[in-house]
Amino acid sequence: MKVRIVLNGGIRSCCSSYPPDLVREIVSGWLGDGDELEVIDRQQEKEWRPDALVSLAERYFQDAVYPAVYVDEKLATLGDIPDRESLLKLGSGQLAFGVTEKDILEAARRHGLLEKE
Repeated sequence: MKVRIVLNGGIRSCCSSYPPDLVREIVSGWLGDGDELEVIDRQQEKEWRPDALVSLAERYFQDAVYPAVYVDEKLATLGDIPDRESLLKLGSGQLAFGVTEKDILEAARRHGLLEKE
């Protein structure tokens, strides 16, 4: 399984923050020997560009879309990193996943950011 996590400077909550190196250390401990982990900090890696789905989500949710998590090149989650068990299930196919354009537009409508059709 290949996991790519795109951060916007790290992960911040009301009480703590997790810089990219710490995120890499924590998540790598969840993965097996044959798994790959790439952690990208978009603030540091200026050449990184969001794909079409992340760009669409950014249009409505700005920086709240980060972290963006890909599993085997497929966008798995936006705005959160799955817990260890869920991430392993995503990678093994036990848990269906994939953020779609429809998912993003529906979320934007639910939050009043896009007019209902």
